[in-house]
Amino acid sequence: MLWKATAINGGPTPLHDLDVTVPIPSSTRYVEGSAAPLTLGKTRILPRFSFDGGRNFGFAPLKKRVVTTEGGRRLEKEVEVRPDEYTHVRWSIPTLDARSKAEVTLRTRVR
Repeated sequence: MLWKATAINGGPTPLHDLDVTVPIPSSTRYVEGSAAPLTLGKTRILPRFSFDGGRNFGFAPLKKRVVTTEGGRRLEKEVEVRPDEYTHVRWSIPTLDARSKAEVTLRTRVR
């Protein structure tokens, strides 16, 4: 499935610090590499990802801490989050000019 989100500034002045966030439906999984960077003028905006329901965002690859038991010992270690665990994708736009728009896309597949 292809998802598109468009931020439109129809006003006479620029918008600042705009986040375009696309939630990934729970019935689907994010397709790795499908959220392309957004280019606005000379600004290139990389997507950031969340795996915790949109509370925290970071650039891929994301890391998380997990607790495991090995040889009877409790160990905490850092592991890479799989892209199919992502719950949201966000592009943070520093400035969206007056009377302009920005379109972002990503792909998911049905579980």
